[in-house]
Amino acid sequence: MTTIKKIGRQNVKIHVGDHNPPHVHIVGGPVSLMVILTPFEIIGIGRNEASEALKWVKTNREYLLAKWEEINAQ
Repeated sequence: MTTIKKIGRQNVKIHVGDHNPPHVHIVGGPVSLMVILTPFEIIGIGRNEASEALKWVKTNREYLLAKWEEINAQ
């Protein structure tokens, strides 16, 4: 798993060799979220605690999509 960004107690991560659709994981403290990048969908627990990380992910979706493709290129 590759950490892309640390925001407060949460880490935004992309797993190597992960499945489609392109997504990131936000983990740390009580937070365990999977965020599908297109369309933007949040799955898991800790949305309130991860509001800053979620805002960053939403703002940087294009960058994260490109990074996901780079890390998971087959």
